[in-house]
Amino acid sequence: MKDISVVLPCYNREKTIENEVLEVYTCLVGLKSIGDIEGFEVVVVDDGSEDNTLSRLKRLEKAMPFLTILTYGKNMGKGHAVKAGVLLSKGAVVCFMDADLSAPPSELRRFMYLLNSLDSGVVIGSRAGEGSLVNVPQPIYRRIMGRIFSLISSKIVPLGGISDTQCGFKMFKREEANLLFSKQKADGFSFDVEILHMARKSNIPIIEVPVVWSDKPGSSVRPFRDAFSMLLDLLKIRFLWGR
Repeated sequence: MKDISVVLPCYNREKTIENEVLEVYTCLVGLKSIGDIEGFEVVVVDDGSEDNTLSRLKRLEKAMPFLTILTYGKNMGKGHAVKAGVLLSKGAVVCFMDADLSAPPSELRRFMYLLNSLDSGVVIGSRAGEGSLVNVPQPIYRRIMGRIFSLISSKIVPLGGISDTQCGFKMFKREEANLLFSKQKADGFSFDVEILHMARKSNIPIIEVPVVWSDKPGSSVRPFRDAFSMLLDLLKIRFLWGR
């Protein structure tokens, strides 16, 4: 049994963030009640939201001592938000997941088991591997973009057969999390590739496992602008860390 931190990066989610935090909380309470974890915290990083996301979170914070809110005035990118949340968190195990819960928090139990029983430092979700269950797929243009990005990424920053770098559900042991995220430079959506590339170069074992996944509306991805930024980030990662 270990303490776990769950990090939720969010941006402009005023309509759903309270329900999403409550769903994560309910799952963690259940894991604690059956002895799978000793304690937990939820760290929500408000990445410069321009709507009422922060006020909704503040309302939750008053009633939930397990909840930590980190906010800053400017939108800095998903990578920046995840890094800030992971480094602020305190659990012996830390998991970041997309705030829309595309991969449900019920996956936490299985990921913790794999992280401990297989002596891995990192367990990552995959929507592409055998056994994954994609209940609601992304729009076709997002799937095409994802495949193109994976192909380009594999040429610039090889990751030894990892099939899905961008799934927003990843779990780390504390030592590995501190080592990797303290060195992270990418603020945008390519941060996953950088973290995994650093893990490979540091000989940290990575386990990729299939997840249940459903696309949710309201993505903050801007297809063409973000695609260009991600390409630049890949080149920077290659320059910083080599192949």
